[in-house]
Amino acid sequence: MFTGIVQDTVLVVDASPGDEARSMQVELLPRFAEDLELGASVSLDGVCLTISEIAGSRVALDLVRSTLERTTLANVNAGDQLNFERSLKVSSEIGGHEVSGHVDTTATVEVVESSPGNVRMEFSLDPYWMRYLFPHGFVSIAGVSLTVGIVDRRACRFDVWLIPETLRRTNLSELRSGMRVNLEVHRGVQVVVDSVTDAVDRFLDRALDSGRLDPQRFAEFVDALQRQRLPGGDAQEPPKHGATE
Repeated sequence: MFTGIVQDTVLVVDASPGDEARSMQVELLPRFAEDLELGASVSLDGVCLTISEIAGSRVALDLVRSTLERTTLANVNAGDQLNFERSLKVSSEIGGHEVSGHVDTTATVEVVESSPGNVRMEFSLDPYWMRYLFPHGFVSIAGVSLTVGIVDRRACRFDVWLIPETLRRTNLSELRSGMRVNLEVHRGVQVVVDSVTDAVDRFLDRALDSGRLDPQRFAEFVDALQRQRLPGGDAQEPPKHGATE
């Protein structure tokens, strides 16, 4: 478990090639290597990884196929800088939000806008994962706990604002349009959304099976939602029940 408060960036000193699996070595600052043990979990760009070797302040980590398929670590090379965080201790202060390090998907950087004192970044995201994002909610981008700004479900985009300290401490300052980043949604929000969606699906199934809900009228209702014809409807797409990853 992590907090999304990145402690520093670490240098990748070696990254073996491989589609099925690969290993990686990173150089830690000495203070982050203190009391570190084999089998410990660390977060690199938001991905929870297990330490397999320790040689001073240099540690090795193994990446399996599912990690390579789901995250940006498949494209990491020697010389890259990754966001680093050691796992949360019970006595630690939680300045961000609970981050599992189990990356859900990747988002694509669409817009980077700089202004005095801050940077706005806009991302595009698969519609399935957009349903877990809400204005002022939390999201983990490359392991960094951030507050969600605008959520545009129609365009499948959202934005965040970055303060100078976040830019100084992390590698987010290197992001440019077209780059992909690891993304993890807030687990609490995901549980609530999935529970409500499942309950609605079961209710509709029972109503349709019992004949209490006319299939034709229900189809027209769904069509109206999709076309944004309902009075007072906003500009967001309706939930897509039964979607899968």
